[in-house]
Amino acid sequence: ATAADLGAVESGAFDVLAAFAHQVAFVDEPEGDSASLVLAPVEVAVQDRFGNLVPGASPEVALSLAESTNAASLDGTTSVTAAAGVARFTALELRLAGTYRLAASAAGLAGARSDTFSIVPALPNRLAVLAGPGQGEGQEPLAPALQVGLVDRFGNVNPAGSVTVSVTLAGGNPDAVLSGTTSRSTVSGVATFDDLVVDRAGGDYVLLADAIGGFQAQGSAPFDVRLTFDDIAVGFSHSCGLTVAGHAYCWGRNNRGQLGDGTQVSRSLPTPVDTGIRFEDLAAGETHTCG
Repeated sequence: ATAADLGAVESGAFDVLAAFAHQVAFVDEPEGDSASLVLAPVEVAVQDRFGNLVPGASPEVALSLAESTNAASLDGTTSVTAAAGVARFTALELRLAGTYRLAASAAGLAGARSDTFSIVPALPNRLAVLAGPGQGEGQEPLAPALQVGLVDRFGNVNPAGSVTVSVTLAGGNPDAVLSGTTSRSTVSGVATFDDLVVDRAGGDYVLLADAIGGFQAQGSAPFDVRLTFDDIAVGFSHSCGLTVAGHAYCWGRNNRGQLGDGTQVSRSLPTPVDTGIRFEDLAAGETHTCG
């Protein structure tokens, strides 16, 4: 205490204690890291209404996702009893890359939200089929386009990864041929195959994606390829059909090459005419076919 023309005087020492517990607050914010773990411990303090730590408080403090850019879940130890007024979380797990905020809550106390932080993909260790074809039409580009991602162990696409992905065909008709661009490099972690074509009808085809570098091959979901004929031409012992997309297929006897596949092997199933040409009309004779 001071007064004009008088000396100063000090009181004896005294303490100001925290008031009753009123709220929780983040005092050590979560920090982003690679997918799986928020590696830095997160600390939540129990405070009075002025922001003072209440060291005698020991409520159960729970963490949850307040905001998320995806459908991730917060795993690990998400509920901790405060010790000396502080709840310390050391094993929080987030498996999906994205941007997040955490919410802290405790019974009877005002809650809090953390700062925004980001989780980035971990190192890629495998391929994953992100999208694949449904039912296809013979010799027409498969849709939706096959997309193969370079992902970490939780399925996050790593945009920094770059590999060359090759695609082969399995299942379905053993005589079928896959054409189009069957080898592409990943762009932002994804290889997109938008011109793949299967030439013959069949069921349960699978596209197999592989890449050099220890990445395990991955297969698409099974899909069917059909032939939708718009016209049929009948010869003596063979027939030909024209699909809605203008592709010619023939089947039956082939002793004079009337099936147009470059052989004289008879076929019991529709076989593509080996020309690469689209037709508008077909006519079949005794041992020949014209388009």
